[in-house]
Amino acid sequence: MKCIGQDIGFGDVKTVIEDQMLKTPTAIAYEGFGARVDLDGPTSIEFEGQNYLVGEDAIESGQPVFETTSIDFLLRYAPLLAYHAIKAAGFDFDEKIHLGVGLPVSYYTPENKAALANRLNTAVVNKERLQLNTLVYPQGVGAFYDYRLTTNEKISSALIVDIGYNTVDVVHISKGRPNKSGSGMFDRAGISVIIRELSRFISDRHQIQLSNQVIKEIFISKKLSLYGKEISLEEPIRQIVERYTTHLLHSLEDGYHQQLAQAQKIVITGGVAHYLQHYIPTKMQESIVIPESPEFANARGFYKVLIASISDSENVDA
Repeated sequence: MKCIGQDIGFGDVKTVIEDQMLKTPTAIAYEGFGARVDLDGPTSIEFEGQNYLVGEDAIESGQPVFETTSIDFLLRYAPLLAYHAIKAAGFDFDEKIHLGVGLPVSYYTPENKAALANRLNTAVVNKERLQLNTLVYPQGVGAFYDYRLTTNEKISSALIVDIGYNTVDVVHISKGRPNKSGSGMFDRAGISVIIRELSRFISDRHQIQLSNQVIKEIFISKKLSLYGKEISLEEPIRQIVERYTTHLLHSLEDGYHQQLAQAQKIVITGGVAHYLQHYIPTKMQESIVIPESPEFANARGFYKVLIASISDSENVDA
């Protein structure tokens, strides 16, 4: 029986299986005329009567890539994204899989939690039944358990700041447990803010419109390839990130001043977590923790919790 931790984000799907950590773009496009086909066979995936291109195949196809910033998108296409990522990691669905996934804090309602689990547990993709037993957690909780189970520290109070593509999830830990009343979410405040500003810069300066997924790759590489010429964007990206992180930290201090002041640890996760190190106020420096490979912290935490819960169950059964 396999355990898989998966963070199905609006920008990327992060998957943790045993010692593997894999990131695949949250990119979906309809298979259309002229779509790229590998020599080994077609790259499309059939799901609910429609053929799709997923991940890098969608980005490189030239087909329009779906907008990926709504909870409706996540609930509808989670099985397709999960299937693609698990297959990319080299695993099959020949046995029952325990899957741990997350939902952004403000979307973590009983209805959405049940809908996501049901979609994943009953899905058939490419004529394969996924055989999933899905547990759904609030986004950010995985990062807390990743830190706690890695360090074995007993933490009674903490604040988890999980910077995703579309949302920034803030999870308050009180008396060693997630506290819903002290938690929250900044919607449309994640890395997508940086991507939109970088897109405007490229459009204004170089008169070219690019998809958000392509802009995301430019943000990572800090280079724009245009008509055979490579253009460095390191300085404009630095300025954009500096403005973003300064604004985000101000928003956190305004909205979560008490939680920040009383937290033993402030755990910052997500793909841009390391950028924030340069802008952390001195008074917070000692409590700030940025885990290794911070974009995988949630998926690692979901995976570790599943392993621990199954181990406890087996010990009870024994």
